[in-house]
Amino acid sequence: MPVRTLARIASGVALAAVGIAHFATPRPFIDHVPSPLPAPLAIVYATGAMELVLGAALALAPPGNRLLAGRMTAAYLVAVFPGNLYVAIAGIPVYPAAWHAWARLPLQPLFIAIVLWSTRR
Repeated sequence: MPVRTLARIASGVALAAVGIAHFATPRPFIDHVPSPLPAPLAIVYATGAMELVLGAALALAPPGNRLLAGRMTAAYLVAVFPGNLYVAIAGIPVYPAAWHAWARLPLQPLFIAIVLWSTRR
């Protein structure tokens, strides 16, 4: 199996797994929602559903739809990045150690790059 195919499928499975976690254990994800936003649980469920759909699209989309799946996933990951930044800056104890929130930040652009690379034609 080509590396790009493996990266695309693995990215999709990982994203879908995180989507499932939004429903199974919503508390840490609720903490990612900045306090000025209303209905944090609804936001967590909506983003979990989006991650399930996008993860499935990455892993299962036919060749003609993979570019679109990659771009939609990248746009979504850019859109939720402020939540990760909020957790790091506000020092919200979502992770075992505070530095984990900061270490996670550069991983998001890397994940975006992998998604875009693995879905290009």
